[in-house]
Amino acid sequence: MDKEALKLISGPKDVDGVSKKIDTIHDKILTANTNITQVVTTAKKAMAGISMDEVISMTPRECLIPLKRVMDALNAVKGVHPFVGLAVTAFEVLLTLEMKRRENDKRVSGILLKQADMMMALLQLDNIKDVDMKNEKGETVAGRLQTLIAEIRKDIMTCGNVIDTYYKQKFVSKFLKAGSWESKFVGFASTFDKRKEEIKFALEIHVTIKLDTVADQVTNIDVKMDMLIHLFQEQSPKEKELAAEVSRLGGADTVMRSEHLLAQLDHDNESARGKTSTSTSLVMSVRTPVDELVEANREYFDVKMEAQMRQIDDAIQRSARRIIRAIGDGPWKRIQDPNIRAVWKDMNAHSSVKARHLVLALHDHYLDQYENASAYGETSLEVVPPSPTVSHAESEATDAPIDHAFALGQPPEADKWCLQFLSIQNVSPIAEAIDDDVSGFIKIAEVNNFSNDKPEGISMLRWLTFWAAGWAVEASIYHLRIEALVEKLLAISVQPENKGSYAEYKDQLLWICWLLRSRSHATTETPELIDLTKQHMKLQEKAITQSLEPAKWEIDNEDTVSILLGPGRIEKYLYPALYLILRYHYQVFSLGVKHVLSEKEFEAATGTLWSITDVVDNRITVLSAAFDQSRGANDFKRFAGGLFNNFTLKSPYKDVEEYPDNMPPFKLGEDEYRMEDKVDDIPELAIEKLHYGIVDTSKQLDETADHRAYIELYKKKLGVEFAWEEMAAQDAAKLKELNRIPESERLICQQIASREFNKGGYHPWVCNGCGMDPILGAHYQCIGCVIDAGKNDFDLCQDCVIELPEETDTDCSYHPSSHPMNRFPYPAGSTLRIRNREKALEIVKELEKKPNAKFTCKGPCGKVDAEGIHFKCIQCKDHILCDDCISAHEFDEVNGHGPLHAFTRFSGEPLTFKPKKSDVNDQARMANIEATLAKFEERMAKQEKLIQSLTDALNVNRIATGNV
Repeated sequence: MDKEALKLISGPKDVDGVSKKIDTIHDKILTANTNITQVVTTAKKAMAGISMDEVISMTPRECLIPLKRVMDALNAVKGVHPFVGLAVTAFEVLLTLEMKRRENDKRVSGILLKQADMMMALLQLDNIKDVDMKNEKGETVAGRLQTLIAEIRKDIMTCGNVIDTYYKQKFVSKFLKAGSWESKFVGFASTFDKRKEEIKFALEIHVTIKLDTVADQVTNIDVKMDMLIHLFQEQSPKEKELAAEVSRLGGADTVMRSEHLLAQLDHDNESARGKTSTSTSLVMSVRTPVDELVEANREYFDVKMEAQMRQIDDAIQRSARRIIRAIGDGPWKRIQDPNIRAVWKDMNAHSSVKARHLVLALHDHYLDQYENASAYGETSLEVVPPSPTVSHAESEATDAPIDHAFALGQPPEADKWCLQFLSIQNVSPIAEAIDDDVSGFIKIAEVNNFSNDKPEGISMLRWLTFWAAGWAVEASIYHLRIEALVEKLLAISVQPENKGSYAEYKDQLLWICWLLRSRSHATTETPELIDLTKQHMKLQEKAITQSLEPAKWEIDNEDTVSILLGPGRIEKYLYPALYLILRYHYQVFSLGVKHVLSEKEFEAATGTLWSITDVVDNRITVLSAAFDQSRGANDFKRFAGGLFNNFTLKSPYKDVEEYPDNMPPFKLGEDEYRMEDKVDDIPELAIEKLHYGIVDTSKQLDETADHRAYIELYKKKLGVEFAWEEMAAQDAAKLKELNRIPESERLICQQIASREFNKGGYHPWVCNGCGMDPILGAHYQCIGCVIDAGKNDFDLCQDCVIELPEETDTDCSYHPSSHPMNRFPYPAGSTLRIRNREKALEIVKELEKKPNAKFTCKGPCGKVDAEGIHFKCIQCKDHILCDDCISAHEFDEVNGHGPLHAFTRFSGEPLTFKPKKSDVNDQARMANIEATLAKFEERMAKQEKLIQSLTDALNVNRIATGNV
């Protein structure tokens, strides 16, 4: 940095003061050059001390510690020799991504050590003062390295994609394909060794650099390669356990061919009952070549890399500005915003200040500004104009006679309305917005982060006002939008082939509603605040769209959330991000009404919601620990308007054996109202914009008798695997015999069989009759058992609903054949299952009050005054189908009846339910009362008789004595 460059960051006045600063900067630069050598030396020592035994004994996280030293040294060298920046930045991005992961893999740490070993060769540039010095051929170090640097960057990026793909595979898949992954990583290790030699050769042309100077500063290359191979071949205890299990099941090849066996090994996908079906992603991961998996992930990884590079570039720019501001007296010099800087100085604050005090001081500061402007008119102070390279908010004060840093000018009259919200009542929400670690103290770094988050075009006063009151209003607006979207998503009827996967996605929506419903509803009638809130919503939606649209709105894990959406508190972007993501999901799944979507569309959507809820869980863990140490649980309940209360204090699952509580459609309270919120219609998504696309269900082969036989047998195989049973020996032999069909055609047959199997329906419930798990075909949930026995989840398969077996899987004595049962031909998800149960309960209780009437079938048969088994739509008033018409016509859209409507099965027998204990007690009490009344009436009758006899005797006596 020279004096001419430094003039760009100063005002046009007070040259002597600026010159003093420049001299100070030059002194610091000289010191910095000395420090570069020290940083490089530290990095070399850190890497030189790594041995194979040490790496094996270290945790994956500990393996990354020396890499941070290397990164510091590389950044120092990059500052002197910018032409190496392409490779250094790529390595930094990869290392940053790895550091952000909650769990690291030692094999990945090993390949990163190999990368660091290669990059260490660039540290020799510290010994070269003139990279433009030419050799006898006219070549320079910089010239020879530039092409190589570009190749190294490409290698690092390619390796990064392989690492990212590796992390996305399930544990079982990585184990079964360990050889392929080892080959990939060892191949990169060889490439990095080659690049290292090329760097050394390029540096040797300098007259002052000899072979011995450019020699390795770290351990021997062969040892490092051996170390990487050893990391892959050495099995962890978990891998040894899995290896024994794979061997017991017949070996890796056998397991990889059988979805049933894969499901047994996929412990990560187990449900509360301990059983599950094989996930589509695991099957694809195991059966797809590694190169194809890597190529499929490349585009998504590039988006992550670019997002992380932007964050690093922003951090570098902010760091550079902080260095400039740090020169001078007083910590307030490091604060970016001039208004907060002025307040910080007036408070005589050091590196931190109490959050409450700062907020109240900001209120007084802005109030004084408006009062002074009103009393004296426009300010007469001369304000330093903004620098051409640094915005006014980032300009720095000097030691000139007039402190231009605080010559803020007259505040805009249009912002004066904000003062009403900078009050003591709104201290908490403002403090929460700035105090990231909820320590109760606001640090300079937190103030600057708050300033950096401020959107362009919004003043600091308005930004404070937004967090004081606008965020709560914005959250409520988005909450209502999200609830409306959830109902729209629940109302979509996708193709039968996708219903199972869509049911899993719909269950995940429960968690989103559960989270958002814990906040109280907020509104405002202040026009300016409404305008500010809408302005912020528009800006934030634009920013989130720019970040997530290139990634096709997919967030593959919780670490990616901060990469794509930015670091910091999730409260900043939770509501708009959820709204926009669900909006996109609605567009995707709306296409599923007419087209069979790739199963990966559903897995990606479900995974995205899981990633966000995982970040929420992590945020709660951090906040809970912070509040426990400082302010206590009660303050935590009020944090962010109570946003995290449901996740902290409750769960939609009472315990792992029970299913979610009912989540009815959201309704505002009696005293709450919906603000006007015009939302654009959601346009239809073009099929080509889908991430994974649609499935071609047209004939993909000229089907022969062998093909059809193979398809039917494979469907049987899927059925028994879902039920955790073995295929009959005769069927297994036939299937093996049909292996004469070419493999390419067998794969197509398997795809057709899977689609047809999914079309038949499978449900993640256990049949209480025969024990089928999961239930295949139509599944029935008993409504009568809810009334009679309080059993919410008595389920039967389509065979057991007709007649229970002699020996049932569970006690079925409380279930008579007359009980009405809800019918589910396809998986519906827990939320719709529970809502349909509640609706059916209302209908059944009404029908119980009157005799079971005869019915008219609305199906093709048109039976009139029919009796026996029939199915009544719980959404329609009078849509009934007989037992013959239900299977073929329950989805017919007639007279308002839709494909998502559910039916309740009635046996045709009278509806009789056991009286509840409360009913029994009431009847006993009535009997006692009636008995007591009878005795009382009997006594009253006797008394009346006695009185009448006495009266008669008295009258006779009077007649006899003549005293009438």
